[in-house]
This record gives sequence, structure tokens and C-alpha cells, in this order.
Amino acid sequence: MRRRPTPLTLLACVAGALALTAGACSSSGSDTATGGTAAGGGSGDKPTIVVTTNILGDVVGELVGDEAEVVTIMPVGADPHSFSP
Repeated sequence: MRRRPTPLTLLACVAGALALTAGACSSSGSDTATGGTAAGGGSGDKPTIVVTTNILGDVVGELVGDEAEVVTIMPVGADPHSFSP
């Protein structure tokens, strides 16, 4: 038989969810969140995002648009289950 959660358990879950939401919305104060480059690179360079498969490359490319360069490790048509770099 399954027990019902106590009000204290529910309150703890709601408080945790609110803390995670507030943390995700806060600013870290670093330049990477406001358009700076994360690793190396000079000013004005686009950040490079490296993905493994072509489907991830397509999805990430659509999400970032012209703001970053997306590099896919696997060549087009390669089987992800048997690929070896």
C-alpha cells in the first residue's frame, strides 16, 4: 500500500523547485553569459560548439543560429553505433 506524502514533504519539494528556478534565472556575472567567449579566442570570435552526431548538429545549429559555429564530429551518413574517431 502506498503512503500519501506529508505536507512537510510537499513543502520541501516546492521549496526545492523554487530554489532551482531562482538559481536558473540569476546572473552569474561572467562575460560568457553576455556574449563573451568561453575558451580562448579573441574578441569578436564566435564560440564553437562541438557535437557528436548530425542530428545534434542540426538541432543545435537551429537553436544558436548565427551566434555560434557548430562542429559535428561524425561525418554525414556514419553509423553512430559503429563509428570510431
